[in-house]
Amino acid sequence: MKMLACKWFLSLAVAFSMALTPAFGASRIKDVASLQAGRDNQLIGYGLVVGLQGTGDSLRSSPFTDQSIRAMLQNLGISTQGGESRTRNVAAVLVTANLPPFASPGSRVDVTVGSLGDSTSLRGGFGGNAGRPLAKGDRIAVGEDAEIAMLPASGLAVVEPAVALRDVFPAPVDGALTIRALPAGEHDLFAGDGEAFWSQTWRISSRSDRTGYRLSGEPIKPTASIEMRSHGVVPGVIQVPPGGEPIVQMSDANTAGGYPKIAGVIECDLWRLGQARIGARLSFVRSTHAEARRVEQAVARYVDDVRQTCRMVKRALKAMA
Repeated sequence: MKMLACKWFLSLAVAFSMALTPAFGASRIKDVASLQAGRDNQLIGYGLVVGLQGTGDSLRSSPFTDQSIRAMLQNLGISTQGGESRTRNVAAVLVTANLPPFASPGSRVDVTVGSLGDSTSLRGGFGGNAGRPLAKGDRIAVGEDAEIAMLPASGLAVVEPAVALRDVFPAPVDGALTIRALPAGEHDLFAGDGEAFWSQTWRISSRSDRTGYRLSGEPIKPTASIEMRSHGVVPGVIQVPPGGEPIVQMSDANTAGGYPKIAGVIECDLWRLGQARIGARLSFVRSTHAEARRVEQAVARYVDDVRQTCRMVKRALKAMA
């Protein structure tokens, strides 16, 4: 009887588990999880480059290089107390990279190594004089153009763009720079926050650089989390990461990104934005393609007028010589 009951119980358990299996197997990830769009991960590192043949950092301008060398040697168990450091063969560098959101083992990553001190590069031939610091007695060759030589020593002046083009470049409002932009592809995804983007005053964050200006202000977010494939971006594109504070792609813009785009700065206003300092206040004004084209034509006429005037002055000076 016990054997029969055991067999009956096992049969019932197997049947019950088989009945549950299809229900569990039919569950999909998107039914039980909420996924946000992928984003790039910025990697930042600090290091020392050695073997620079006398073109490294100087102690006077880069004391952190000496501190880094001492810290490294102490970690290796080497005492540096009482010793005098010489850093001319060593340079402190900052290593940065953007890790794509879907990177996998073996993926290639572009890495940028930048000098933090006053080191130069013999191999690259840049910095100082032929890749080394300037020294007493150095002579710097300067090319001489026959047309330039006849110009007055004080040079020639032109009316600066801010004055000559004041009719096409808006003046600051309450100290805030006015930047014109066009609504971008995902603008409508922000609904009410889309209008908040245009109406509020933003501040350029200290985390800004030539790659992108990060703007501080009241965060704006789309009405729902969206997943976007990475797509090409160009300078002037304004993206909104999950945190809600926009990023304006600048001269060294990323080539691709997956953040939704809310707007794009018109090309002729990019130079004005690029000259704004960290902490500067700015606001965006909705523009049109027709206005952007008119501004572009006005700037082109100004540049062409400067070129023609320079040629006329050079010819006049040549005739007077």
